[in-house]
Amino acid sequence: MKLYEIFEDEEYIYLVLEYMTGGKLFDRIVEKEHYSEKEAADTIRPIVDGIKYCHALGIVHRDIKVMHFVLRCRSRRTCCTARRTRTPLSRSPTSASLVSRTRT
Repeated sequence: MKLYEIFEDEEYIYLVLEYMTGGKLFDRIVEKEHYSEKEAADTIRPIVDGIKYCHALGIVHRDIKVMHFVLRCRSRRTCCTARRTRTPLSRSPTSASLVSRTRT
């Protein structure tokens, strides 16, 4: 996935990324209905690696959901890439912004 530009304001960081043509991961999961353990592991691995990378940089993603991921292409054997750009991020896990009530 190519990163073209980064913009920032007081509230958000905006990432301009290449267009992903594979559709939403959530839609793929619903369409497929069943994943083998290997298929599930191959699907989730890039997501976990991305989260690990962010954590290593001291960045916390506060809104991880299956709906926030898209597939690079329509191929059944493709890795997932983050979709949303207006996502709450925080640089410090002790940040006051992380100590907020959440809705369930």
